[in-house]
Amino acid sequence: MDESTIRLINLIDVLSEKYIDVPEISEECMNTWSTEQITYYYESGGTNKPSSLNGMASQGHDQPGGSVEQTEDPAAHRNTPASARANQFAATVAGYRAQTIADGLPSRPHGLFPPRDPLLRELAEDPTAHPFEKHLAGEHSPYELLRNGSWTSGDEAAQAGFDMRLFYKDKQRDDRYGTILGAARLGDRASIGNGYWMSAHGGAVESLLDEATAELGKMEFSPMLSTIEAGFKIKKSVPLHTTLRIECEIREIKGMRCWVDGYVKDLSGVLLASCLAQLVDLQQLWAAQGQSP
Repeated sequence: MDESTIRLINLIDVLSEKYIDVPEISEECMNTWSTEQITYYYESGGTNKPSSLNGMASQGHDQPGGSVEQTEDPAAHRNTPASARANQFAATVAGYRAQTIADGLPSRPHGLFPPRDPLLRELAEDPTAHPFEKHLAGEHSPYELLRNGSWTSGDEAAQAGFDMRLFYKDKQRDDRYGTILGAARLGDRASIGNGYWMSAHGGAVESLLDEATAELGKMEFSPMLSTIEAGFKIKKSVPLHTTLRIECEIREIKGMRCWVDGYVKDLSGVLLASCLAQLVDLQQLWAAQGQSP
């Protein structure tokens, strides 16, 4: 009998004497449980037995990472009210563009931009560039400013480390479509590892492009659309707490689909990341499927 087995038997003897009402563990358990798991079993009065999933019982969890009782009803997020559904069908590109520009870009108390940011100042001074924030069709209007923000929009996003401010730039004389320009900053919560001296997480960078390309699609193609395909390329590490330049342009519109190019650059113009997003017009798709409000 080796020393580790002897120590384990001695531990069980000590715990059995201390917790006399706890059923003894089997020889199989003795051979598979760690000393921490055996100790926890006795200390819990025999109610917590180690699972085959590592570390659950020894940490007092019913599953890896623990659990929290969930009260949200998933169906509540899928069942669109009739009035909101009607507004989804009623929304138009011209209406979306007019309302978002009229509403402008609300203040963000938890924003990540410093005072007098040079890129924001440049964009704000361009009379053909209009700051705006994402809208969605809701119960009261086809174009509603998001009251509680989203993953990528509003002060709630900024508080979570994602602050992107978009401007719709009017189409110029020889252009078929307008474009999107913007400024963005990613904070600690958008990092690969908060507190570990690293750059922005790739998912956060891709979210910049996903959101910006979709908003240009809504301004020029359809206010009700969905990204169905996107190819992302991250050329260089994207730094945190640094102002980034966002640019988007329509590549092609054909039928119920639209293709938008998006770019993230540093202030010297160096390309950090790019994507080509393909979006589908949901209003046309619903009509083709025979759906109605």
